[in-house]
Amino acid sequence: MVRSLTGRMVFVTCTVALWLCCMVPAALADETAEATTGGVAEQTQVVADTQDEGSNESGDAAIVEQPQVVESAGENQVESGSDDAETGDDAGAVADDDGDAAADEGSVDGGDAGVTDDAPAVDPAVSDDAADNGATEQPAADEETKTADDTAAEAAKATVTETDAAVDAPVAVQTGTIVSTAKAKTAKKAATAAGSSASGPIANGTYVLNFKNSSKLMVNLEKKTKSAIKVMMKNDSNSKAQQWIFEYVAKYNAYLIKNAYSKLYLTTKSKSAGRELVSQTSLKKNSKMQLWTLKKSGKAYKIVSAANKKIGLGTWSGKLKAGYYVTVQSTAANKQPFYLIPVTKSLMKPAGDTPASIAADKFYTISFNRDQSFDISPEGGSTAAKAAAVISTSPTADKWTLKAAGDGSFQVVNLASNKALSLKGKSRYSGAEVVQADRKNSKLQQWWIRQDSAGVIRLVNRFNGLTLAVSGAKAKENAPLVTTYGTSKKARRFAAKDTAPVDNGVYEIAMRKNTNQALNIPNNSVESMAQLKTLAYNKLLTQKFLVQRQGDGTYTLRSQYSARYVGDNEGKIVQGTNDTDKAQRWNIVFMDTGFVLKNTKTGNYLSISGGSTANNAPVVANSAYDSGSETLAFLRRHTIDDGSYYVYLDGDTDAVLGTYKPNPTKSGVKAYVYDKAEDQKLKYFITYVGQDAAGNEQYKIVNAYSNMAVTGSGSAVKQGKWKNKARQKWAIEVSPKGGFAFVNVKSGLALQSNGKNSAATAVGKNVNLKKQRWNIEETVAYSGLALQAYKKVVATTSNTNYAVAVNLSQHWFYVFERANKNDAWKLKYEWRCSNGAKDTPTPAVNILSSGARRYKNPQYNPEDELFLSSFYYMTYIADGKYIHTPLYQRGSTTVYRDKRMGRSISHGCVRVETKNAIWVYKHIKRGTRMITYYN
Repeated sequence: MVRSLTGRMVFVTCTVALWLCCMVPAALADETAEATTGGVAEQTQVVADTQDEGSNESGDAAIVEQPQVVESAGENQVESGSDDAETGDDAGAVADDDGDAAADEGSVDGGDAGVTDDAPAVDPAVSDDAADNGATEQPAADEETKTADDTAAEAAKATVTETDAAVDAPVAVQTGTIVSTAKAKTAKKAATAAGSSASGPIANGTYVLNFKNSSKLMVNLEKKTKSAIKVMMKNDSNSKAQQWIFEYVAKYNAYLIKNAYSKLYLTTKSKSAGRELVSQTSLKKNSKMQLWTLKKSGKAYKIVSAANKKIGLGTWSGKLKAGYYVTVQSTAANKQPFYLIPVTKSLMKPAGDTPASIAADKFYTISFNRDQSFDISPEGGSTAAKAAAVISTSPTADKWTLKAAGDGSFQVVNLASNKALSLKGKSRYSGAEVVQADRKNSKLQQWWIRQDSAGVIRLVNRFNGLTLAVSGAKAKENAPLVTTYGTSKKARRFAAKDTAPVDNGVYEIAMRKNTNQALNIPNNSVESMAQLKTLAYNKLLTQKFLVQRQGDGTYTLRSQYSARYVGDNEGKIVQGTNDTDKAQRWNIVFMDTGFVLKNTKTGNYLSISGGSTANNAPVVANSAYDSGSETLAFLRRHTIDDGSYYVYLDGDTDAVLGTYKPNPTKSGVKAYVYDKAEDQKLKYFITYVGQDAAGNEQYKIVNAYSNMAVTGSGSAVKQGKWKNKARQKWAIEVSPKGGFAFVNVKSGLALQSNGKNSAATAVGKNVNLKKQRWNIEETVAYSGLALQAYKKVVATTSNTNYAVAVNLSQHWFYVFERANKNDAWKLKYEWRCSNGAKDTPTPAVNILSSGARRYKNPQYNPEDELFLSSFYYMTYIADGKYIHTPLYQRGSTTVYRDKRMGRSISHGCVRVETKNAIWVYKHIKRGTRMITYYN
């Protein structure tokens, strides 16, 4: 009885099993077979791929034990066949990044998801990217045909939102399950009609997966082929192989993640918490192995398997390095969340409105809101393309204008360089560098400007959707600008302030296409109606103009030589007398090629006749704009360039300002006017120290001999130690009669003198009296250590026209020269040297040289260190000590043994560089004054 019942049970069981087998769908049967065989087919493919790459290890062991692609061979092999080879169908894909993304996502307007016509809806602004890459858009026929698998779980239209804020995701289609290919279109339509809805933490769309704390690393296909299995980390390359389409599946509150290049889905082979390589496969029915949930981690996300919420994406052994595979591993140990940076255009546009105060063609400074003393500028004021964009407290090029670029974005253009704020390259990673670049219609150079709070803005790049930020979020000189996803709000907030296109101040006004050619008052004319011409810039006062903005926003241009104003007179640009005449008022306009000057009375443009770049080209007025002739550059200059000068009364070059000769170094002695002579006491260092709001410049005037500053003291003018006081600063006022006045900043009184051998005073306001008008003549003067050497030389005599002074404490060698015995000494050479060590010092002497010399050092005792050395071109000092070359290896003239300078290291001789030793050997003869001294 028992035996019979058992037989019947076996029969029934077999019958039911056979019936069930017949009822299983093909896709499920395939999956069941794969599970039964342990994934042999995929395992075989992994082995094959590994062997193709040059690995001779066997099977999966090669992958598990050696997950990193070897950089010297495997990595290069992989890269050369994939991301770096931007050719074939992917070159077009890169160029058409936005258009393809839209096509990959299917319908974004609630329409039919079962798209069969896969030609992308091309964004008109995408074409500039193709030009950037030197590639053309890929024809639709080259794309893989979109199937229902591609669109089965795609979302409705994405909500426009800022990428780095918490957002409400759009309504997504609830499919109920992952449907088969045949049912994809029907299921999505039914779900939409039923009004079902759900939302995920991010909107459906295309993203790159940027590893947190490793700025350039992206999740990428191992090979850029449509059959690639493994997934690894590679540096950002703007390739579709590292772009992933997220498709929300409401039933599981999870996402399918499809590669934008291969159209295959990110898949885990195991539910195990052990490290398993991640692959990509075609869409499978009812497989949670292809579903992923997102867990917020700051601004980033952990990507967790829906099959086992204890495992998620990470990197092999936690290595943040290109060439390491992506794995699934325990989320408890995984410290590698991802920034999900959108590629889909609609997801990159930030929420919010452009501030009402921001408008195209206006002028701004853009300050770091955390410390508004820092402005955005090209590093060092550079006008070069690819110069880094930084923040600085002393920028020389911190003015910007906005040019409307389409869909509400702007091109941010630097006024000094006429270059645009831009991503350095096609970079989507958080931390991508920002530079200035030659202007073109490129999304890299387009920025959405959004109001954060009153007076505070954010700039979001149109290409990568990331926000402009200060690297490190600290107000630090020359801190670079980057685009980021997850940095603090403090790093990403800026303040835009209205500014004038050109600040008040003194400028060279030059042709943009040749900034060496500047406007000039010809023939040193001070006459009204003299026509301006061009001249190669040579620091002349006739080439410098005080540019001042008036209350109505117009500008005047005053010559710093003649004190006359530039105006339009019947088609000629001339200098005149009346700054209130509208013919002498100008609007400064910034065109696409740079600045132009437009006359407020005539409407004419200031123009260089025929666009000539030659000297003496007439400056004319032109009614029609011509970029080649009229685009100008305003280059900041100073009325007086920092340097050493004689200061003399206008019209009397022999009446020069000087310190009181009987007590030239004493503080408090008066300034006097003397006969001109080659004398340090009659020379001054004039240095720019600032300007007032109107652009009137201020200088300090320091005597070259006493090193004391000319100082106002009531009506007296004395010298005193520089203390940066107003009474020590002198403003420049140009006279229409020639020369200029030095006006004391504290008292407002002008420096004046009655002539030679009389004290300088400051007793009245500047009224252009002859005794108040001064001029300058550039000369050579010395300061610091050179001045100290000079004083020692002039205090003694020499029987030749050369003198040598050697500072043994500071290791400087000075050669002075004069034309003849009655002329003043002038510094000819200033060299670094080395001299005696502490135990073997160089003697301090003040002698007339004996002129003794020898070509090469003598042979030393073998026990002496110098036995190992040779030195040459020896000129005698005293006590057996010479001036000579550095030490060479014994017998060599090419191999140094010791060539250090600026040290106390010798046996008592003075060492100078070989070329300098040769000069001394040939020119310092018997009877030359030679002074060696310690401070």
